[in-house]
Parts: sequence; structure tokens; C-alpha cells
Amino acid sequence: MSIGSAPPGEHLENLKTRAQIELKKLLSLSTPPPPLFPYLDLGCELAKARLKPISKRPIPIADAHKIIEHQRISIGLHEVVGALYDRMNIADVFTSRMHTSGALFRQEIISRLAYPRTSKLFHAQQMTLEEERPVSVSALYRMMDTLTLSRRKGIQNVITREVQSLLGGKIDVVFFDATTFHFHQDQNDEDLFEDVALSKKQKGLDLPDESTSQAGEDTGDVPEKGENKHSFHSLSTNEENQQQMVKKSKDEDASPDNAQEESKPSDKTAKKLVEEGLRKKGLSKNGLHRKTQVVLALIQGSSGLPLGYHLFPGNTADVSTLEPAIEALRKRYKEIDNVVFVADAGMLSKSNLAYVKELGAEYVVAARLRSLNQKLTKIIIGKHDWTKLKDGRKLVEYRIGNQRLILRYCPDYAARMQHKRDQQVEKAKERIKKNAITIGGRGGRYIKMESKDAQIDEEAIARDKKFDGLHGVWTSLKFASKEEIYQRYSELWEIEESFRVMKTDLGTRPTFHWKPRRIHAHFCICFVAFALVQIAHYCYHLQYSRKPISKGRMLREIRDVEVSIIEDTGNKNEFLLPSSVNDTQTRIYHALGLKLQTRTVPRDLSKIVYNTD
Repeated sequence: MSIGSAPPGEHLENLKTRAQIELKKLLSLSTPPPPLFPYLDLGCELAKARLKPISKRPIPIADAHKIIEHQRISIGLHEVVGALYDRMNIADVFTSRMHTSGALFRQEIISRLAYPRTSKLFHAQQMTLEEERPVSVSALYRMMDTLTLSRRKGIQNVITREVQSLLGGKIDVVFFDATTFHFHQDQNDEDLFEDVALSKKQKGLDLPDESTSQAGEDTGDVPEKGENKHSFHSLSTNEENQQQMVKKSKDEDASPDNAQEESKPSDKTAKKLVEEGLRKKGLSKNGLHRKTQVVLALIQGSSGLPLGYHLFPGNTADVSTLEPAIEALRKRYKEIDNVVFVADAGMLSKSNLAYVKELGAEYVVAARLRSLNQKLTKIIIGKHDWTKLKDGRKLVEYRIGNQRLILRYCPDYAARMQHKRDQQVEKAKERIKKNAITIGGRGGRYIKMESKDAQIDEEAIARDKKFDGLHGVWTSLKFASKEEIYQRYSELWEIEESFRVMKTDLGTRPTFHWKPRRIHAHFCICFVAFALVQIAHYCYHLQYSRKPISKGRMLREIRDVEVSIIEDTGNKNEFLLPSSVNDTQTRIYHALGLKLQTRTVPRDLSKIVYNTD
């Protein structure tokens, strides 16, 4: 492109000025437009920068006095959990046009591990502050609505394949148990339907019917209150919106109550919730009486590695959860006929045991010793030809029909049962002394009523004393020794530990959603976060069994790996300055095949300005 020619002088200077203007126009045309889906994960960007080979060339610093710190972030979860997430290809369940939902799903899993027991509103606020791009809670809700049934199944398939690979390609034992998770609002779906009907009657209004809104591939729910349906804050580049979001994240209380952005359902949707909803009142495993809850059945392999989960309405009995959950597992793992199922007494029923045998599998299930018939009870509380173990426990076996009943006596368990019974008897005596028992009222385990007087039931105490220290399991295994069978059953504690991790370390409860798809999405996110923790912990102990750590400590160590983004304002170079690290953190990284960067590296090597002196 030619601007013109001129002899030296004023005309030539005018041509130069015009040439500079035209050059700026050409450069603006060649500059690529901003991406439609901006990079949502700053932590992922920095983690990749720390993995790049370090140049042997010294990093230039113009003036140490001009070095400033822009931001300090916890990089550990991005480097460890993020790397494990990427290695398992979990993101493949999202289609190519669902880039935003896939990125937010990954971020929400890391947020769940970084900020347990906090709401999704808080997560959105933290993403906004840390990523320097506004992310609204509605964007997270829309991401949750993309977690359809097929996509949740796909995620469980990925995790099952990974666990199968870690266990050498074969799963020989499956542990199964169920627990409950309560909701923040003690209002079940039936109560919600009644409230909607009453509200409609009082106001005389027809509420919008959200049941017609279907979650698409990368679209979501009906707009939240005060939210434009087509707005997606994570894609916004408007400076005013960014400032408002940052201000809101600073000023607003991030309490769980603020996470309640789901508007009340219409009457038609409420009827559907009554029929298909998960929020039901039932017997809580946490000692909470008649709480609105959901039942989660968890399936694990050996060493606590998760194989899948299944959600049920909160009023579902434990005994009814086994068959549907195992049927779902069969679709992911075809060789289930060679598996031994291990479960607690809550799963014990004739139909469940028959179902397991129909699969061609075997079982080890806890026995309800106090519920057996008189003939078996006499055997249990009678004298036994015990086999003594090194730890002081004793085992004995009885063959009853085509099953084996293995009894175990534990002195420590007997002492605990005695202590608990003594406490109950003391409480009963206090109630009798205070005349706190009314005729026809509830007496208690060790209180009996004779005429109008309440007395301690000595027969009940003597009867329970005969079971002190005893525990039993039913099994269909024919050739395993009684020691091997009880060893299998004793590994069931790992599933109880998993429930503790989900409830405490990940803060899965209480749940703040009422829409079934959002409830399913919430537990899907929590399950993936839990699975990544379990797999990382398994890999650590596989290599460092002599230096064990708990899952909670492992998470704390990973969170403590930090990096500072610093800038040399003299030459505008940006660097990543790591925090000090310890041996435990180094071992965690090494167990997963990662290198923990301990040196300062450029944020972007291509932008480093070297001194030419």
C-alpha cells in the first residue's frame, strides 16, 4: 500500500503522519477478535505455565524495588485435582459446543474441594474475584441443568473404568451401603405442593409453569428471579457489570440462605414433584427425627475406590436400594457375576439375597442376631467351640441350610455394649425416681409397667447381656475361611469413612435445591469431587504406605500449595513465585506422576523482555 511521495519538508511530514494512521488501522484489522468463550480458569492457565520447561537463560529483573505482587492463589487443587480430572477425560461427556458448561463443571468441582460447606452463590463470587471475570450463580445453575441423566451416567462410566484400571482390570468385591442427606429447608415436596396451592388461592394468580422448561444441551432453566434469560455473566465483557458483580461479592453475605435462587414452582410442577420428587421425610441416619432428606446408595470397590452412586427419595428403606443400584452398576461393569457383595444388616432380606444369587454373585451380609428365631437364638447365646485370633477376638461357624453364619466375639465390643447399657439403665432409674413415666406412655428399653408402678426390667437387661460382644455375618461363600470372610466384612468401614468425607470434608449437606434435576446435579458434582479425592488418596498410599495420611490432611496439604503472580514494573515481565513446600506435598505430587514446581517461572515465556545490554 502506497501513501505517496514528496521531497523533504512539510509535505513529507504530513505523509508520514497519514502513514502512521493507516498503519494503526491495518493493525487493528489484523488483531483477532476476543474469544466467544473466554478462558474461564486462571488457575488452569498458571498450572500449565508451571509445567513448561524452564529456560537456562537468567530471568532479567530491571529493579527489585519495582517488583509487586498482583495476586496470590492456591494452585494445588488446579495442579493435582485438575490434572487427575483431565487425565480421566471427564470433560469428554460434554460436547464440543458445551465448552462453557464443561469449564464451569470443572471449576465447581475444584470450588467444592476448596470451599466446602459453602453455597454455590459463594462459589460464583469466588470465581468472579479470583478469575477476574464475572460468573453469576445463575450461570452455575445453567451448568447444573446440562447434567442430564445420560451425562451423569457417562461420568459414572468414566470413574468406573478408572477404578477398574487401578485395580488391575478386575473388580472382585463390591461394598454397598446407604445413608441420608438432609435439606436446608424442612419442607418436603408434599408440603411445597400445599404451599403453592394455598398461595395461588390467596392471590388468585396463575403462576408460570416451569415444567415446560427443559434443560437443553447448553441452555438451562427458566430465568432466576431478577435475571435475564439470555444473560450469561461469565461471557460478559461490560465493565460496569464486572464492577457490580465484584462489589456484590464483597458486600453480600455468602450465607447458605443466599443460595436460594430457585423460585417457587407452579402448581403443575408441584404436583409432579409430589410424584417424582426426591425430598421426602424419613428416618435419618444422623439422629434427626423425620427430616426432609434424600437417600444416597454408594457402591465401592476395595480400598474405598468409588464405583458409582444412586439417589432415592428420602422415605426409601435401605433394603429397597440395593437392586436398582446394582442394576445400574451391571450396565457399567459386565463381569458382575464374579463379584462378592458386602453389605450391612440394613440390606438383609430374602429378596435381596435371592437377587444376588440370581446374578451368579456371592454375598457377605451382617446378621440381625436379636431378630433370629428361638432355635438359632439358643445356638448363638450358648457355648461355642471358638477359634481364638491373635488380637483377642474369637470366631465360630455354623452351617444353616445353604448359608454359613459366622459369629465373632470381641472383648472391646462387649465392654462398649456393657457401658452403653449401664448408661441407659441409669437414665431409666432417674425417670422412675422423678415419676416421669405416665400410664400408657412410652416407658423405655429397660422399664416395665406393673399395675401403676414403673420398674426396671431386669429380664430385658439379662437378655441383652447374653449378646454382649457378639456380631455375625451371613455368607454364601463356600470355600473361603471364616477369617477371610470376616476380613472382607471388616473392610466395610471404608464406606462409612466415605460417607464422613462426603458429609464433612466436602460439605455435601445440607442441600439447598428443590428441583429434582438440580438435586441430581448437586450430588453428581459432589460425587466427582469425592471420587477424585479417593483416587488421589489411593495413588498416594500405593507408593507411600509407610507414611500414611488422612484424606482431610491430604486436601489441606494440596490447598496449601500456593503461587504469587508478581510483576517487574520496570520491564513489565510477569512471574510465578511459588510458596515454600514440604515433603508431604512433594510426595502427593509424585504419587500422581506430577512435578511440584519450586522455582520461579515466567507467566508467559514468549512475553519476557530480556536486557540487551
